[in-house]
Amino acid sequence: MKSEQALDENAIAGITSHMNDDHSEALVLYLHAYAKIDADGIADVQMMGIDQTGIDISYSVAGTSRIVRIDFADCGFNKKVDSRAAARAMLVDMVNAASV
Repeated sequence: MKSEQALDENAIAGITSHMNDDHSEALVLYLHAYAKIDADGIADVQMMGIDQTGIDISYSVAGTSRIVRIDFADCGFNKKVDSRAAARAMLVDMVNAASV
């Protein structure tokens, strides 16, 4: 039996929907801080997915669409993301670290 807190398809859909609806500015911050993408001109930013090791974000610049993978370990985070709570904590930690 899976825990209802597991990072399963339902959890991923909920997390990505929440990030896209309420935290697009955080997604732009992730792109700038961790993928070294100039934040100016970023449009249509969307979290496409999250798993135990990272997040996928799509965005466009000057009409060109792109997708970038941000691995947690590459950002200096070595926590395992295997639940909704762990995903939330990771995303908050990433915003806090990127904001300094």
